[in-house]
Amino acid sequence: MEIWREPAVDAGSHGTTIILTDIRPQTRDTLRSRDLWAAIDSDRELAPEEARDLSPPEFHIGRVQLDDSGVRRSDADGAYDSLPWSREDEPEAAFEKLVRAVWKQLEHGIPNPQLERIFDYYLRMVWQLSLAIPAPYVAGSPFDLSLQDSVYLYEVPKSGKAAPKRFQLTGHQTVRRSRSIGSAARVGSDFTVLIDDLQLARPLVFADLPSTSHAVKKPILFVGWCREEFDGTPRELTGGPLEFEVYLLWAPKIAPTEHQGVLVRVHGSSGTLFDPTFMRYQVSEQTRLRQITCEIFVSEGLEAALNIDRESFNYAHPHVVYITKWLHATLRRVATAQKRIAADIREGTRQAAAQEEEEVLSGVATKAWRVESDDPGAIPPPVDFDDSAEEPAPADVGTYRFRRGPVFGDRDRRKTRQDESTERKLRAIVQLLAAYGILESLTEQQQERLLGGLRQILEASEQ
Repeated sequence: MEIWREPAVDAGSHGTTIILTDIRPQTRDTLRSRDLWAAIDSDRELAPEEARDLSPPEFHIGRVQLDDSGVRRSDADGAYDSLPWSREDEPEAAFEKLVRAVWKQLEHGIPNPQLERIFDYYLRMVWQLSLAIPAPYVAGSPFDLSLQDSVYLYEVPKSGKAAPKRFQLTGHQTVRRSRSIGSAARVGSDFTVLIDDLQLARPLVFADLPSTSHAVKKPILFVGWCREEFDGTPRELTGGPLEFEVYLLWAPKIAPTEHQGVLVRVHGSSGTLFDPTFMRYQVSEQTRLRQITCEIFVSEGLEAALNIDRESFNYAHPHVVYITKWLHATLRRVATAQKRIAADIREGTRQAAAQEEEEVLSGVATKAWRVESDDPGAIPPPVDFDDSAEEPAPADVGTYRFRRGPVFGDRDRRKTRQDESTERKLRAIVQLLAAYGILESLTEQQQERLLGGLRQILEASEQ
């Protein structure tokens, strides 16, 4: 390698340009996905019954292949490459389109987008490099976005026992301004990395995520800050103070799947990529863990815990031990908070459905009473099922009261949602029968047997 100095033509422009002119053949073959194209070519030459139906990734840089006739392009239609951006796009916009192309896989019916199936090796390399460098986020940092009501927001206390505290942002507030969290995630705007037509940025998106069928429609963002001095322990045993900030994003879908897990950054950089095990988290939360992406930004400490390859950690180091325990305790609190939100949403949905059903049933009974009584102000009488095993208690004037046992049978189990719906329908039927005077000709025992039979019919129809 030779190094020399040249006078600058433009003193205002500076930086480093790396041009690779003598790449090893093996490296060149890897970057151009030679094994992939060779497998596709061999598959096309097989008989239809033996072919594996291999096809190129949706996005790739293409290839040129020389044969007797000169240059032959990779695709039958003459296209050279398949990229989500055009040559007219600026490098910053081109990279954003690359990221959006991954999320669009969900809209195309692919539930779990994987980089290996979407990109060739070269584009995957660009993606992984963008995760490693201290670059800005492609669509804004979670600490600097004006999220408002687009996500559920929680602050994670330092204590492993305290529950996350929910908070809200008003106006153009951000997490950084509201909670003073996120400074470690900020990177300088003067650091820019370009590869060919792309300006690299962290390929993580936190807003305008696609909707899914999950009960919890909005993502849940947890943010936290922690500093540990290791008081009372010699510095040579602890490695000194440790300080970090963190966010954990729960969403029904994380795209690509390679972003499921935790990524640790030391002063903005990372060589470890996402760890899907969340630093060896042992609790069985497989479904929920696949819905969480997390970044830990270490502003002080942890350097001594990096192994010599800079791509893994010494899990016995006190800093790694502390972060691991903190993360695992936080994951348990995140799961609890997410379950609570989901339960509240389901309960709200159930109550809304029950109210809607009640209004429909009430409308049918009310219409019958007004028509049969020729009174626009008439309303159906109340219907009550008494839990007492004896004779039903005296009813208020106009109220129909029945013993629950003969109508619903002896049930020790907890009342289900279907049971509640059946009871609402049975009340409406009683009101409808009363509007036509059918119940008046029956004894109380006959009424109870009639209602018991109607209840069995309703339950059979709902199974």
